[in-house]
Amino acid sequence: MRKSGSSCARAFTLVELMVAMSIFSVLIIIIVQMLGQTQKVANDVSSKVSRFKEARAGFDAIIHRINQATLNTYWDYDDPNRPTDYVAQSELHFVNGQAAKLIQSQGGTVISQAVFFQAPLGFSTDPEIREFSNLLNAWGFYVEYGEGRSYLPSFIAGHKNYEPRFRHRLMEFRQPAEELNIYEQDRENGDYTLWYQDRSPASNRILAENIILLVIQPMRTEADRLTIPEELAPFYEFDSRRHEEYRHQLPPVIRITMVAVGEVSAVREEFGSSPPGFVTDAMFADAQRYEADLAQLEEVLEERKIEYRIFSTTVPMQTAKWKAPEEE
Repeated sequence: MRKSGSSCARAFTLVELMVAMSIFSVLIIIIVQMLGQTQKVANDVSSKVSRFKEARAGFDAIIHRINQATLNTYWDYDDPNRPTDYVAQSELHFVNGQAAKLIQSQGGTVISQAVFFQAPLGFSTDPEIREFSNLLNAWGFYVEYGEGRSYLPSFIAGHKNYEPRFRHRLMEFRQPAEELNIYEQDRENGDYTLWYQDRSPASNRILAENIILLVIQPMRTEADRLTIPEELAPFYEFDSRRHEEYRHQLPPVIRITMVAVGEVSAVREEFGSSPPGFVTDAMFADAQRYEADLAQLEEVLEERKIEYRIFSTTVPMQTAKWKAPEEE
């Protein structure tokens, strides 16, 4: 009689199963933690981009507008009665400098710097001429600190539950083409500054909040800087009508710097009616100290644990026909 053979299949023991499950659990925990950290970083980056989205849009608007500034310069006699030479002439104007010296605030305090110019931006409130895209406008940018009530709709500003909200605000001055008055005011008053003094809410609007600094620095081209080491605007001031070196000329290059702080930091700081002393009067007054002043501002913000972002770029002026002064 033949005996039937039997086979015994070896299975996992309970201990081996428990060890495998433990290893698998550890791997799952590590993977989940890695995914969580990656998601947190992504959320932080996305949140930061979102928080400064308005500031970025305002900065891009400055670059786009200022790049189109024009003086429409032409050549004419230096003296119509006794001409001796041809010189550059223009009825238009480009000016920048300390905001407090240039303009008066509508409902707060103007801080840092301001710039005003004319450009063919085609802005009009008249439906009959809006189709003309190259209409000449007066334009400008500055920073204002205050409540901002005058720029709010009346049903908000006059509501019984309205609470003051003090903030730094990047302001845009824009004069419709049909209201352009630079030619008229110059002829009647001889005052070359009246055209940008209009601080009415109709001509000024908020571009972005929590902008604590705007620096406009006219600069020479790199080629000019090799032979002329002096700053074109050593004190951040440029006036196309007053300085003999660049009379009726646009600066060839402009460096634009803007500093924004996060809304969470602004809420935490509980800004009052007076501007916080982030930027002192001594800062950004000397162009040679630009880097040092910017580093000092960063140090102040970091000490107070304020979230911030710096926007900076150089803009070549497309309509500038710069002619550097000849050496004697």
